[in-house]
Amino acid sequence: MLSRYIIPIRLEIFAQGTLSVSSVNHSLTGMTTVSLRTCRKCVGGGGGGRVIPYATKHFRPSFQAHLQAWGKTYSHRWSSLPAITQNVLAQQVFLDNSIEIVQALLHFSLAGGFASPRIVRTLKAVSYLVPHVKKPDANYTESQAAARITSASNERTFTRLLETFQFVLDVLNCSATPPMEKSPPDSYLMPGGQGLAAFSTIPIWCLRRLSIPPSDTHISAYLALWRHVGFYLGVSPSILQHFFRHPAAANKFVATSALHLFSTDDPSSIVDAPTVPILHAASNRPPAFASFEYNCALSYYFLGPALSERVGLVPPRLSVLLRMHAVLLVQRIPHWFARWYPRRGWLEKRREVMREGIARSLRWNLGMRRVSFRPRTDVIQSLGLSEDAPVHENHEAESVRPDPAGAAVLVRLGVVGVGTSWLSWTRLLQPQTCHSRIYSITRHTTLLFL
Repeated sequence: MLSRYIIPIRLEIFAQGTLSVSSVNHSLTGMTTVSLRTCRKCVGGGGGGRVIPYATKHFRPSFQAHLQAWGKTYSHRWSSLPAITQNVLAQQVFLDNSIEIVQALLHFSLAGGFASPRIVRTLKAVSYLVPHVKKPDANYTESQAAARITSASNERTFTRLLETFQFVLDVLNCSATPPMEKSPPDSYLMPGGQGLAAFSTIPIWCLRRLSIPPSDTHISAYLALWRHVGFYLGVSPSILQHFFRHPAAANKFVATSALHLFSTDDPSSIVDAPTVPILHAASNRPPAFASFEYNCALSYYFLGPALSERVGLVPPRLSVLLRMHAVLLVQRIPHWFARWYPRRGWLEKRREVMREGIARSLRWNLGMRRVSFRPRTDVIQSLGLSEDAPVHENHEAESVRPDPAGAAVLVRLGVVGVGTSWLSWTRLLQPQTCHSRIYSITRHTTLLFL
């Protein structure tokens, strides 16, 4: 009965040419990586001004009929809360615990979950997060492996991490201002190619490990939001209904998936795992400026000794361990304060500040551009080519090229604009004649350009 609705929906999606399979990404849920083509006429509606697919609104009526039938059949079985209430509670969970959730996504989901042999093979095939360098010895330490990572590969990995985090903000409605017009009822958010359990269940598990667990209602709402997203990611409704119906089942699913993904002993996969490149790319970055050793220690704390050894992490030094626990203790202070402070308005203001601050931080590093994944097809492992190797003809380089000259021009224009405004304001306030004011402003503006 499940396939009666889901199969026609997916066939309709691919028949309309909306989704194109780019690679097979067997993540924690065994999903398929897809890429989207957005509709220019629909951008700005639905999901808070996010990516609106070319689907739904321009599909044939049969697609909408299948989708409505699926929703009526299964949506009422999963939660008694209205969808709007679930979305609000899920956003509250993320905003109240944004720092801890980001740490969980980086140090557990990506650094640990993407290190399994099955996923590493897929990452190497699509050139995602895994740097293309000569294959090192399996006995390399963390520092030796980090020293082999080039600056180009480091920036490339960091850009991919930011794009992944941008996807999370899009889902949680934290990356753009609300739309001016009400979104059409037949438009839906359809992100693609992300691991469902890594984004829905692992952050909640890490919050429990940090001794700041949300309430059961908030956890259920957070899981319900990602369960809804999982349907559009291509996860089978039978998996969603059985493994993501309530938090307890989701926790068991994560545990069994980890055992399955790391059951194969392949020493070469430890060398090729993206754990060290991910932690190295996130080191010494604003606003925390955490060191590489600190990131390795935090990943070791989340993953545990057994899994950390499996992905190539060694136990941290005592000084780094004490510093890590001190930082985690400081991070709990806002949670304790919000729990005992009587005025609830303070918590709402903090959520607004976190919503704006996270979006601005991402915009500062990435520019809030849409994700455009272009794998480097010119890299061949057998030839020993690296990220810094020249790009051959008819091959597309997956990198963001910096423009120092253009940046210098923009900085100069900004300085000139600020200086002109300040001089105009100060000179106009002084008791001078009209001609002397114009002459003074013109002279100082000319000096700024020289």
